[in-house]
Amino acid sequence: MGVSLIKELRCLGNQEPIQVYHCFPSELSQRSRELLAKVDPHVQIIDVCSELVGRKVLTQKTADTFQSYWIKPLALYHTTFTHMLMLDADVFLLQNPAMIRQLPGYMQTGTTFFYDRVVNKHVNFNKLIQLERGKKNAPKVQYLDAWVQRFPYKRFNLTGPEPSAHLQSSLAYRGQSCHEQDSSMVAIDKARAGKALDVLWYMITEKRFKFRFSWGDKEAFWLSHMPYFFSPWGASALESSVQDDFENHETTLCGNMAHYIPAYTPEAELLYVNDRSLLEAYPKGKKKALNRKRQQHSDVFNFSPKYVSPRSTRQPQQQSKQHQQHPEYLADLGAAKLPTAFFQRLLVRRAHMFAVATEFFEPLEHCNIVVS
Repeated sequence: MGVSLIKELRCLGNQEPIQVYHCFPSELSQRSRELLAKVDPHVQIIDVCSELVGRKVLTQKTADTFQSYWIKPLALYHTTFTHMLMLDADVFLLQNPAMIRQLPGYMQTGTTFFYDRVVNKHVNFNKLIQLERGKKNAPKVQYLDAWVQRFPYKRFNLTGPEPSAHLQSSLAYRGQSCHEQDSSMVAIDKARAGKALDVLWYMITEKRFKFRFSWGDKEAFWLSHMPYFFSPWGASALESSVQDDFENHETTLCGNMAHYIPAYTPEAELLYVNDRSLLEAYPKGKKKALNRKRQQHSDVFNFSPKYVSPRSTRQPQQQSKQHQQHPEYLADLGAAKLPTAFFQRLLVRRAHMFAVATEFFEPLEHCNIVVS
């Protein structure tokens, strides 16, 4: 899948250098290395765990834990790139993501982040904890609030607690969501990151082992105590074709996340979709998808979505019973037809995926699919 993403970037006109990070040799097969070299001989493949263990920066035990989502913040910390743009392999792009750097949010803060779905559960940083242990009736506080109040600011020569206006107004800080960031695309100017990189290292090598503040890596970026920019738009969703979304509830879509250009543009334009099910027949693995007792609609290919929820600001989760059971539903936000460019780009990406899977490499030589 990463091979097809690299080809997609090149087809969209992005000629920037690319680094592919992995953790120890076993995580990236020889065939994968050969395919990466085939699609772009200039791609840099970096075994960050072997390097850091060899330099005694990480122990073997700690390094092993980065064979997961956590390799992403480790890659951010390690990379020599200044204007770092990090993408998950299953991101489906509609535009060159480098355009983010020309938008006001990135130019002002050196960051661009995207929101995750709103899920109002008391887990992760939204968990309620007792600060005074041993007292039965001690009041509980939100972990994120306790984090802000008790963070070791002096260790990093920071002053605090001084929560920003953005943080104080966020659904996360107000206890209305246990998810804040979708880390499938992260843009950071490391030259302006300052102490945030030191805080990030602390979080990924120490803090996460003491308290699970995040579902995977995604909250590690904005919690680094430096100014940051989130898209003004909340997460949108594609129609889930396997659930017949539009036919059953035309204003509520239940597919995977889509993100619009993170700026107040006159027209609402999609930037990318975070959706493995658009690209792989069994996005969560064949074994799980074929297990009838546990099968979910999200386990199989999203054949032909036609709609996406319109661009909208982030809102608190609705309190309906259905939404509590299925927080991935974007209820009553409406549905807009996907643009023609979406289908054109999806056809090309799927052709590149097919080329890699079958070793019929001819489609990798082209950026367009000619339909006569």
